[in-house]
Amino acid sequence: MTVHTDRRLHSKFGTFLRLGVVLAGIYWLFKLYLHYQRRVRQPQPNVGKVTMVYGNNSIYERAVNTHKVHSRRFDYPHFILRRPILDGVWNKYAILLSVLLRELEKPAERRLQWLFWTDADTVLMNPNLPLETFLPPPDVLNVHLLLTKDWNGMNNGVFPIRVHPWSVELLSAALAYPVMNPNVELF
Repeated sequence: MTVHTDRRLHSKFGTFLRLGVVLAGIYWLFKLYLHYQRRVRQPQPNVGKVTMVYGNNSIYERAVNTHKVHSRRFDYPHFILRRPILDGVWNKYAILLSVLLRELEKPAERRLQWLFWTDADTVLMNPNLPLETFLPPPDVLNVHLLLTKDWNGMNNGVFPIRVHPWSVELLSAALAYPVMNPNVELF
């Protein structure tokens, strides 16, 4: 009688074990399917982020990391200049122009619509807010740049610029200014 009871107990345990393995497999396949669906259905991002940080500055690296987390969350491409290309403040315009030209090279349906510049000392406080919140409505096509004003005048620490030929002309003119006007003291 003991052997018969042990077999039934062993048989029930085996059944529950097989059922548990099957349910775990179904759960794993379902999670895999959902992950695949998220990847497949994500639309092409409209916004990219651009910044520069170089040297050994842990504070700037930590600030940039807040933007990296945000970029991953919303699938924004993040372009970071790690070495200076030009002297002085002109690297900002050089990297922006470089990214703009690469985007304009792409077919219209595959390119970003806007680039957000962020200085390396900006810390993103709310990673749950998409950058599209700060852009003009899609039907407003004649706005190419948004700037803020602070106590010192125009602030260009964080701003969006449209991926458009107008933006290329603006940044090209800014980069050319010190070359074309070497006697003008800018700073």
